[in-house]
Amino acid sequence: MAASKFVLIAAAGSTNAISDAQGGSQNAAIVSKIDTIVGGSGNITVTGKTGEAIRSTAGLVIDGADLTATGADDGIRGKDYLVVRDGKVQVTAVADALKSSNDSDVTKGYVLISGGDLRLTAGNDGIQAETDLLVSGGTLDVSTAGGAAAAAALGEDVSAKGLKSSAVTVISGGTIHVDAADDAIHSNGEIYLNGGDYSLASGDDGVHADVRLEVNEGTITITKSEEGLEAAAVLIAGGTTNITSNDDGINAASDTITPLTLDITGGSVAVNAQGDGLDSNGSLTISGGTVVVAGPTGSDNSPLDSDGTMLIDGGTVLAVGSFGMVQTPSASSKSGWLAGTFTSQNAGAVISISKADGTWLASYVAPKAFAAVIYASSEIVNGEQYIVSSGAGATCTTVGGLAQAGTTGTTTLATVTAGQSTASGGSGSGGPGSGGPGSGGPGSGTPGGTAPGSGTTAPGASDSTDPGVSSVAACSAEGGSDAGDGSGTGDGSGTGTGDGSGSGTGDGSGTGTGDGSQTGGTQSDAVASCAKIKSRAKVKVSKKKVKRGKKIRVTIRLTASTGTPTGKVRIVLGGKKIKTVKVGKSGTVTVKVKIPKSAKKGKAVLKVRYLGSSKFKKSVKAAKASRVTLTLK
Repeated sequence: MAASKFVLIAAAGSTNAISDAQGGSQNAAIVSKIDTIVGGSGNITVTGKTGEAIRSTAGLVIDGADLTATGADDGIRGKDYLVVRDGKVQVTAVADALKSSNDSDVTKGYVLISGGDLRLTAGNDGIQAETDLLVSGGTLDVSTAGGAAAAAALGEDVSAKGLKSSAVTVISGGTIHVDAADDAIHSNGEIYLNGGDYSLASGDDGVHADVRLEVNEGTITITKSEEGLEAAAVLIAGGTTNITSNDDGINAASDTITPLTLDITGGSVAVNAQGDGLDSNGSLTISGGTVVVAGPTGSDNSPLDSDGTMLIDGGTVLAVGSFGMVQTPSASSKSGWLAGTFTSQNAGAVISISKADGTWLASYVAPKAFAAVIYASSEIVNGEQYIVSSGAGATCTTVGGLAQAGTTGTTTLATVTAGQSTASGGSGSGGPGSGGPGSGGPGSGTPGGTAPGSGTTAPGASDSTDPGVSSVAACSAEGGSDAGDGSGTGDGSGTGTGDGSGSGTGDGSGTGTGDGSQTGGTQSDAVASCAKIKSRAKVKVSKKKVKRGKKIRVTIRLTASTGTPTGKVRIVLGGKKIKTVKVGKSGTVTVKVKIPKSAKKGKAVLKVRYLGSSKFKKSVKAAKASRVTLTLK
């Protein structure tokens, strides 16, 4: 009678070694065609000199033993399933360390880790599940392809992910440490983090799901990544998440899936990002929890960025970054919020937010330089004034440098009105005032001041074509040196304002100057009569031969006969939009662009087009410098 199971037991105190012959025709040192169990409390060393160390074409369970496996191909494979319940498991593999590979039955091809101490070193994936990957306990220490520091040397066709599934990954417990040249945790479908303690370093994404990513519980620390969390739909409902990223901290993005959503309903989230802090190519909604973002120091990204609505309906949010591309919450947000820009503050600076009467609300210790802040909480009331100041005190810092207690600062950086966008542009701490068509005729006011102001920032009106980014009058009255149209008249706003109003502030406003002093309308009215300047977009790519599903670096430079264009640029591949990026005051931006897996093999034209601004025209579609031909593999 044929056996139904193969059981390999290492007796207590025993030391056992199994190896195949070098250059043989066998697939593994241990090969089984039936369900296999490895257990006991002794020591087993298995060396696959030609192929895998252990291979079962059925199921494989590890339930004890001190197991060391070395594979010239994969380390340990259970085709139908691979389960680790207990034991000390150390695997070194040229390809995948642990693997289940049945792709013909959706009920098979899974990996389940419920206990044990696993140390996995792989040239490819640490754990690869053809269907689902389930982790409920144990300790996992995973290193792939030399780790995150070796990402640049990783071949285009090499997958070196820490934990990988083709369908669903669910992690509800355990201690997980990953140092991967590719994504630390990856699924072609969905990922649910329901518990556990994570320390992740990645050469690409910290946690990536093609479809959906949920963080419900657990402590997640991403020490290195290009993008921290990424999926078409991202939901953070609980737990503690700390992210350090070279690009976006959290990104809702997909080449093929809509809608794209980033929702935070609970938990604590701290992001330190060189790109956008929170970035959704669709909608961004925060309705609970505590979110702290240390965003970009460069002017081509924003601490909070959304291509759709940006709603703050609850929770506490503090986000800082450069002021070049600041985007503020949508007017329909249920929570009160404020935004201010000011002279750049150094790393380690402590700022506070207080009411106009000096009542302390929040303090923040910055990990890097910043020149803009967005703050939202239940204590902020739209329409009321608040003060952002430096030289503040902070005690009991918790999430990302946000303090539980503190004192107000000694130097005022900005006085802002909650619920109004801050204006970008303007020297010192001044900014353009918000304006609108007046009802009077031209007056006889005196010219504005000739030097940049240094007072508090005045709220600017949002540009209707770019929500949350204030428009700036760029033609007449620039620098406050032109005569205004008179007090009480014209197309501007503010009390005795020009291009940069406020309390003696902006780009040099004077008394009774600017484009008028009536309120209403938007600042874009002030430049409606200005002739726009022609712009040009140039593009370069890091490589012209690229595998579909991989990323390339795209460098975009905007030029014009006068001035430097800033704003949004659309990237199109083969006639389909794949990304929209922002270009700051330098006129140049370099971004990573993922080539869609759905793109056709062969030649494809990548084009960039500047979308224009209040001062600059859109770039010409047909310009040769704005396109490059790629070969997709």
